[in-house]
Amino acid sequence: MDTFLRLDGWRKGLAFLNGFNLGRYWPVAGPQVTLYTPAHLFKPYPESNNLIVFELEGFPSESTVQFVKTHVLNGTTPYNLSKTSRKKMLNKGSKQSLY
Repeated sequence: MDTFLRLDGWRKGLAFLNGFNLGRYWPVAGPQVTLYTPAHLFKPYPESNNLIVFELEGFPSESTVQFVKTHVLNGTTPYNLSKTSRKKMLNKGSKQSLY
């Protein structure tokens, strides 16, 4: 079954499953919160799957990795926030400019 990789608490980077690049994540820039993961990328039981999360902004202390059944494509972006909220998000996440 196809699934979606959700990386709550992570900041910015790339995700690989069994050597296949699932894509990049950058929740501060949004709006994509999950990464599509086709079923054929998973190895059948009892083989082990290898998930690599390449974090570019430093290891987050409170982070989770989970495969979920539904996608989330409506995450908050800096473009649909007030100026104050945008600054708060940037201070918590990436130091790079989003514009």
